[in-house]
Amino acid sequence: MLQKKIILITLAIAFNAFAAYFDFGVGKGVGLTSVDGKYVSNSDAVGEVEDCGDGCLSPAFEYGVRIGAPITQSLILAGEFEGMGNVYTEKNKYLVLNNFYVGPSLIFYLTKHLQMSGSMGFAWTDNRTNSSKADDENGTGIGMSLSMAFDTGTNNGALIGAKLFGSSVSLDKSGKQNATVGLMLFARFIHK
Repeated sequence: MLQKKIILITLAIAFNAFAAYFDFGVGKGVGLTSVDGKYVSNSDAVGEVEDCGDGCLSPAFEYGVRIGAPITQSLILAGEFEGMGNVYTEKNKYLVLNNFYVGPSLIFYLTKHLQMSGSMGFAWTDNRTNSSKADDENGTGIGMSLSMAFDTGTNNGALIGAKLFGSSVSLDKSGKQNATVGLMLFARFIHK
């Protein structure tokens, strides 16, 4: 019930401020996931248990959209939907750990073209695998992101920057804690 209220509040903020500010885009980088303190690695895609050592980082991607309105000339309040996936592959098997969150985002312009933002909200997972040996259990919790970007335009343009993504969810069946962190470079279309 709480997650529905958070989603409705975020959508209400976004609807009331439609077209005053929005951005959307994608990014690519690296991610790291642990389940109850054990880091996930490529071997987990085929059900093998081994220490990942230096191979804990996996390719990752992110995508998202923010819709909001200015509070002041340099401060914007927006609703955000964000997704990130960590991709683990081994012997034609894959395990994709998808993390999503929805919540408020505060966007601050340090200068005319330098944007910094932070977001926090309700998170959930929707994991995927083609392996019968990999565990793709889902859960809910909290997600966040911090970003720094260069804004190329005045009204319309592109945001080019870096983002730190994180989520912590409690898995539905086992109750284990799933923590994910990602560092991405991204590009987004922006209208303000």
